[in-house]
Amino acid sequence: NTPNIKFFGADIYDFTTVRLPENEFMDICNECNLIPCKFVFDKIFNSREELELECNTYFQNNLIEGIVVRTYDHNFSSKVINPEYDSKK
Repeated sequence: NTPNIKFFGADIYDFTTVRLPENEFMDICNECNLIPCKFVFDKIFNSREELELECNTYFQNNLIEGIVVRTYDHNFSSKVINPEYDSKK
């Protein structure tokens, strides 16, 4: 059974951790044959409820565990969990 591993970012570790810009991360994925996570949407939400509605709408037709969301500057990231995933898989 082949593992299903996908990547959503890369960091440089020195004295502090620095997230690589998206284009550099994609270059690394291409050079190393790594599979990046699928981009589900790229937009700004005005509230948590708006974000959750968008994710839950996506979950209706896509049986996935959840969606990793993050700010453009990558200073915040979190995962919105599909509440139906465990019962439907």
